[in-house]
Amino acid sequence: MKKLKEKKGFVLLFTVLLAAVVLAVSLEAANVAFREIGFSTSARDTNEAFFAADTGVECALYNDKAGDVSFVQTGGSGSINCMGSAIPVSGSYPIWNFIVSGLGESGNGCSRVSVDKSNLPIVALTSYGYNEGGSSCNSTAANLVERELEVTFNEPSNPNLNGCDTVTASGGYTMHTFTCSGTFTPPNGVSKVTYLIVGGGGGGGGGGPSLSSGGGGGGGAGGLLHGTSSVYQQTYQIVVGSGGGGGAIGNAGLNGGDSSFNSLIVKGGGGGGTFHINGLSGGSGGGGGYSASGGQGIVHQGYDGGTSSYYYAAGGGGGASEIGYNAEFVPPYQVGGNGGTGYQSSISGSKVSYAGGGGGGTGFGTSSGGGAGGGGSGGANYSGGPVSPGDGTPNSGGGGGGGGTGAGASGGSGVVILQYKTP
Repeated sequence: MKKLKEKKGFVLLFTVLLAAVVLAVSLEAANVAFREIGFSTSARDTNEAFFAADTGVECALYNDKAGDVSFVQTGGSGSINCMGSAIPVSGSYPIWNFIVSGLGESGNGCSRVSVDKSNLPIVALTSYGYNEGGSSCNSTAANLVERELEVTFNEPSNPNLNGCDTVTASGGYTMHTFTCSGTFTPPNGVSKVTYLIVGGGGGGGGGGPSLSSGGGGGGGAGGLLHGTSSVYQQTYQIVVGSGGGGGAIGNAGLNGGDSSFNSLIVKGGGGGGTFHINGLSGGSGGGGGYSASGGQGIVHQGYDGGTSSYYYAAGGGGGASEIGYNAEFVPPYQVGGNGGTGYQSSISGSKVSYAGGGGGGTGFGTSSGGGAGGGGSGGANYSGGPVSPGDGTPNSGGGGGGGGTGAGASGGSGVVILQYKTP
């Protein structure tokens, strides 16, 4: 009996030990399985976070390079188009932010994206991708994974930052050409800019109320300033003056609008006069009608308008480099004075003339010429029939041509050009 009891005790002990070994092996196998599942889940979450970040970058790149109307200085659309949907954009120049949601296998993934243009021509994109977050991209889930992507690239030539600010980079220099009002923020490391500021050209005067009372004076060119200016890391308002409207028959033209940058104000050109009506004063003065004086230009910005001692003709508008020409008698005609010559600048990399005066009109004679720099030609009336005056060239600050026997022409809008060494 004693031996039988000892055998039973041994069998029980062996059984317990065997069960313990099997249990330990099973637990370890389960632990390995759980770890593999956890690793697999972590890899999936990591991939979803990475691809969410990548999607955010692609959305930003597509909208910035393909006809961008969102990441602009003024007048932005306030949204981008991504994955077939309109996504709201917050912020303003030079930094914008947006969220892309509905990403990943579960549809809960998202990305937070920043577009930074504070150091143009370099654009910096930063995208934070998450496997969880929903529409607000804000989650405290235990399995939350974040991945970050940063992309920098040079802004392509001629990006339309605000519909009218063209940025070009060449030869180690960057240039902003503002064709309408906007803002300018110097990139980091830029402390000085070279500038060219041109006001809007004045409108040409209307022809006199009768054939014998002559033509309208040419519009004066917009004022012009050029030089260098110190700048700081702040946003500067850019104002680009519009061209003045041409005068109706028997009326003077309107002055052009002022242009400005960094406390530098350049006056718009003076409107052209008409029969017995003086040309208006401005950056450059408008041409006067018969027996009337030309308008005065502003010192260091432009010159006076021409005048006329002939019934049928009027003086030309002043330009940035010289006085508008007086009307003259060229038998058998009385011819309006040519517009004064503008200023030739190489700030854009090639020689371009700005701020030419508008030509004076005549009721009996051939057409006069606008000054080099966008000045419009004067209206005329002779055996070949009436000739309409020419408008000043847009973004040249050129004065509008004076009317012959009709209304005067409009002045050209101004321009602001800023150039600096690319940091």
